[in-house]
Amino acid sequence: MNPSAEMLAYVKRNLCLNDIEIIYLENIHEQCKTQRAKILKRLEELRNINVDLTNAQNP
Repeated sequence: MNPSAEMLAYVKRNLCLNDIEIIYLENIHEQCKTQRAKILKRLEELRNINVDLTNAQNP
């Protein structure tokens, strides 16, 4: 289980939340995972561009 999933499980167990609040938290959790994946993908793209530029400057 990843840390964010563990935190979500902790929140569900230890806070008195109704079903709508839990669904809301789960939706935010999914959005965060999606955004993180997009950020990591873009970071990899930028790293590749950096390598390409470095290689172009030092043939």
